[in-house]
Formats: sequence, C-alpha cells, structure tokens
Amino acid sequence: MRRRQFLASSTAVGAVTLLAGCLDAESEADPSDSPESEAVEPGPPFEIRTIEARGSERGTISVPDEGIVQVLHFARSYCPTSEGQTENVAEAMSESNEERVRFVTINDWSGPADTDAELAEWWAENTVGDWLLGVDESASSTDYYEIVPFPTTIVIDGSGEVYHRGSGGTSSSNISYAVETALESETGENQSE
Repeated sequence: MRRRQFLASSTAVGAVTLLAGCLDAESEADPSDSPESEAVEPGPPFEIRTIEARGSERGTISVPDEGIVQVLHFARSYCPTSEGQTENVAEAMSESNEERVRFVTINDWSGPADTDAELAEWWAENTVGDWLLGVDESASSTDYYEIVPFPTTIVIDGSGEVYHRGSGGTSSSNISYAVETALESETGENQSE
C-alpha cells in the first residue's frame, strides 16, 4: 500500500513541476548573461524569425507590422497549457476571414532552445496550429510586451497597441473581439489620413 501512495504522490508532484515550468513568472536563464543581451532592440518593430513547419514558412516578420492586426501567441514548446491554447487561437483564426490579420505563435527561448526541426516536430505532433511559428531569439518582443507567464496571447494593431492580453488560457471569443476592435481602429486611422 505504501508503494502505491508513494507512486501516486510522485506522479502528482511531477505533474505540478511540469506545469510550473510553463507557467512560471521567472525564467531560469538570465538575459543579461547572454551575448545577445547587448543587442536587445529598445523598441518595436521587432524582427521575428519564422520557421518551416505546418502552416508556417521560413522567413521573418515584423512585430508590429503597419496595417496588420496580429494575434501573438507566446508559448513554450512541450508546455501542455501552451499546446492547449492553440485550439482557442485556431478557433479565432477560423472566425477571421480578414487578410489584414496575422496569427503567429512565438516560441520562448529562455533556457535550452529547440532546433528548428525539433520545434517543427513539436508543432506537428502536439498542437493544432496551422499558422506562422516564430522564434524571438533576442526575446525583445517578449520583454517589450512583458510576457509572463507562458502562454500569453496578445492582439496588437499595426502600431503595436495592445487590444487584448490573456495569460494562461484565453477564449477564442475574446481573441476574436479584440481582432475586430483592432481592425476597426486600423480602418478609422487609415480613413483619417
């Protein structure tokens, strides 16, 4: 009987430890220790490298990007909460038929980094994501938008103004509403110019 209790408590502690790894507020990596910390961009726009994966192409995008509303899902690979949040992002994406909306998952690079191949494999096997998958190697956008904890989903307009911020999980309806609001703002700004 004691062996069963030990195994059950060990499993529970392991699950809590796993979740704490993707929802924690502080990274184990100290950004000031990295050589890239000297080259951290002071403000937007930020260049995000995108990788070849399901729904994603190799290249770069700007965050923010003038005239484009972006849904930015900041995630950690192998984090169950990050993986689950892709379902809500996918639902919001299916509700948006607007060409001026870009959906991007930005993988967190604090701690050991996955190779592009490992990241693409995780993306295919553990998420429903069918949009751009990016890496912010300098963590500039993560720092600028104060992304803590992971996952966090934000909706920004072309100037970088945040219309929605949801940490942990956020509903597809909240994402969709923020996208519509940001699009209306973008349209209003373009008409007044």
